[in-house]
Amino acid sequence: MIPARFASGAYDRSAVGLPPARLINLYVEETPDGPGPDVRLPRPGLVESYEYGSGPVRGLTMFGGVLFILSGTTLYRAGVSAGTIGGTGKVRFAQSDTQLVIVTAGSAYLYEGSTLSLIDDTDLPAVIDVAFLAGRFIYAGQASGRFYWSAVSDAASIDGLAFATAEGSADNIVALAVMGGQLVIFGGDTVEFWDVTGDADLPFQRSGAAAYPRGCAAQFSVVTTDNSVFWVGDDRIIYRGRNVPDRVSNHGVEAALKRCTSISAVTAFEVRSEGHAFYVVNIPGVTTFALDLAAPTPPGWAEWSSYGKTTFRCECAILSAGSVLAGDNATGQVFTFTLGVYADDGAAITYLASVWVAHADRPARFNNLVLQGARGVGLTTGQGSDPVTEMRYSDDQGNTWSDWRSASLGAIGEYSRRAVWQQLGLIREPGRLIEIRTTDPVLATMAGVLINQARPHG
Repeated sequence: MIPARFASGAYDRSAVGLPPARLINLYVEETPDGPGPDVRLPRPGLVESYEYGSGPVRGLTMFGGVLFILSGTTLYRAGVSAGTIGGTGKVRFAQSDTQLVIVTAGSAYLYEGSTLSLIDDTDLPAVIDVAFLAGRFIYAGQASGRFYWSAVSDAASIDGLAFATAEGSADNIVALAVMGGQLVIFGGDTVEFWDVTGDADLPFQRSGAAAYPRGCAAQFSVVTTDNSVFWVGDDRIIYRGRNVPDRVSNHGVEAALKRCTSISAVTAFEVRSEGHAFYVVNIPGVTTFALDLAAPTPPGWAEWSSYGKTTFRCECAILSAGSVLAGDNATGQVFTFTLGVYADDGAAITYLASVWVAHADRPARFNNLVLQGARGVGLTTGQGSDPVTEMRYSDDQGNTWSDWRSASLGAIGEYSRRAVWQQLGLIREPGRLIEIRTTDPVLATMAGVLINQARPHG
């Protein structure tokens, strides 16, 4: 047999003549006792849980144990309008036990009890972000290196002298985050960490031990998860903040970020499923990538796609009662990421993975290809009752392709059925690029491929 292995992640450097590695709507998990070292599994599908207003969903949060959804300009509390919030872009939330602050388009809104109101303290200028730490709300000034803090337990009270300036450089603040009891200030050129002092007049001071000479290009790319903070840097590289900013993007992801014409509009959110945490990055006009923080060979990047769309249809999400809720970027729908569902709100999901078969010898016959994965996964009725998977190949590293050829994944209970393709011509140096995809709404796993088996059968 000719050895071959599925791609462990998405890595497209075809611009420099390399065969692209593709992994779409799948993630990799180790299988110590399986047919190979790992398996590619489908990401959870989307099931509608709520729909309010005309959308898009600009933000989601839980406050006081209740779900708040900002759809269009209406803030919904448990499905009932709680007031109006201006602007059209995404919003930033911060909250204490009794107060919820929403920031958008230079304005800060306060929800407490049952009322939503604009914070109109004259000592607070136009702001772009908000965080909560040590009993105070912290506001980032718009087009400014200053940040402001509220009185303890009162988001709407800001003293005229309650501000400080990020000190590392003269860059404007892009975003705020809280991690490990520290305030993280993302500037256009630097990232600074500020400690809580306990001083009533100067409650925060810059930490001398922690600062990165690396800025942030997109406010909504900042996500705190897995005891770290992730963001898109000013150099269009994705970083994970630890003692130093670790580069977690690969050259393929970075090439996609460089193609983005509106880098400040990049958004990101977190998804958790079965022990996997994903940092999901929407690159407007290009694609969506998801970094699996539990991948066996990190960084484990994959593409996430939605039917008929350039990027994934959700751009904000929260964890609620063990489930992940995500808001649609066009409608007022809120979905739950759901295991065992192989469609997004009824729309087909394409699961695709590539295989590179290296061949440095003289031309050899490529007699057959066998897919190793789940079998007999058909549904009882409808689409997927006789599920198929498709294969195509390229002998010029992805420049031109054969036609797609289908093979059965097996009707329900056909556990001995294997997806097999035969009579595949000759393989020549440097090798063959193969893609396998499934669009039927069934469990489509890809553990490995076998080439030139002596007695293949379907």
